[in-house]
Amino acid sequence: MSAAATPSGPAPWARIAAVGALLVAVVVVAVVLLNGGGGYRYTLIFQNAGQLVVGNQVQVGGVPEGSVDAISLTDDNQAKVEITVDEPIAPLHRGSTAEIRSPSLSGVANRYIAINPGPNSNPRLPEGAELGTTETQGIVDVDQIFDMFDAKTRRGLQNFIQGQATQYTGAEAGVQMSSHYFSTALSTTDQLFAKLIQDRPAFQRFLRATGDTMHTLAERSPEIEQLVANGDQALSATASQEAALQQGVAELPATFRSGTRALRALGVTLPSLERLIAATKTATPGLAPFLVQLRRLLTISTPVLTDVTNALNVGGKGLVSATNDLPALQREVDPSTRYSVAALKQLLPQLEFARPYVPDLVATLRGFGQASSNYDAIGHYLHGSVDFGNYLFNGEDPGVLTPATPAQSLANVQFGNVARCPGSATQPAADGSSPWKPAGLSCSLTQVPPS
Repeated sequence: MSAAATPSGPAPWARIAAVGALLVAVVVVAVVLLNGGGGYRYTLIFQNAGQLVVGNQVQVGGVPEGSVDAISLTDDNQAKVEITVDEPIAPLHRGSTAEIRSPSLSGVANRYIAINPGPNSNPRLPEGAELGTTETQGIVDVDQIFDMFDAKTRRGLQNFIQGQATQYTGAEAGVQMSSHYFSTALSTTDQLFAKLIQDRPAFQRFLRATGDTMHTLAERSPEIEQLVANGDQALSATASQEAALQQGVAELPATFRSGTRALRALGVTLPSLERLIAATKTATPGLAPFLVQLRRLLTISTPVLTDVTNALNVGGKGLVSATNDLPALQREVDPSTRYSVAALKQLLPQLEFARPYVPDLVATLRGFGQASSNYDAIGHYLHGSVDFGNYLFNGEDPGVLTPATPAQSLANVQFGNVARCPGSATQPAADGSSPWKPAGLSCSLTQVPPS
């Protein structure tokens, strides 16, 4: 009996040792869990706690590395959030920032604090260090965005969203198909804006000019409202032509293919267009006065155009009939037009030769009576003329005429004008077009009648 009892004697002590080891392990685990594995505590100051709660995660690079320990208000009513950051991420370095984030745009629960650690080369932040509002960033909720709009704007936005839903009802398949091209459209738009901002000063001038245009349009709000009302009537009239619109939509693919070919050829045209734009920059300062005058012209022309429109639309038959007769008229006129063009081309050299002599011809026709009758000792009047002033006006009050001396009478007489250029039969034109000295002709531009 004694031999059998000896092996079973130490069993109670073994069980006590096992229970003690288990308690030690539980205490160690509790200490590790309660102390957070040797983490560092920091204080974050936010303008708004963004519906954080104690226990929310602190993440670094999307990985949980700590938790929110306490939330309170500062003396200036800002949110004071105390967090713990676990090792080895902690300790943080200077340059670290924090922001409140949400797993989704509309979610409120499960918000967390994302830490962006500063470079390891910067000094360490001590235990309990505080990051102010310059190093933190709160979260903007969707309802805060809508709170920026007034009641009228919110109603307009609601109507717009409801209108979009009504617009796409029954067209879901087309919208899904168009979504496949959305990425390409964004990429193309990005390339477009990249091109626009290559010349930043020109783009800034364009934006300023656009701002001035918008300001001018705002000052013309009654006219714009009338324009919108007229546009609504035009769109209503367009909607009534549903069959024609459907046919036009069916022909769009062929049109787009033609447009694609044209756009490919546009690359050759763009350099020339850029040079044209550069050349027209000097003309743009005078564009504003021209537009003012053009507006006045349009205002004056509106009644005339209205009367012309009414005249053309009398009965709606005369203009249609005349338009229908135009093809036949074109067939009849086309042969004679070709002959006329050929004749004009052959006449151009003669016209070019005769053009400088137009002033002489006009002077001849103007003084044809003299040209056909007046000859004297110095020949025809085209070779010389005499202008005698027998009296002088003294310009006093009362003015009187006094006899002129021979020298005064002959003061304007010109001699030796035998090398006159074409167009010198009259006084020189203000634009310098006459007289004209052609190449190879020996003549003097100064031999002209006295002014």
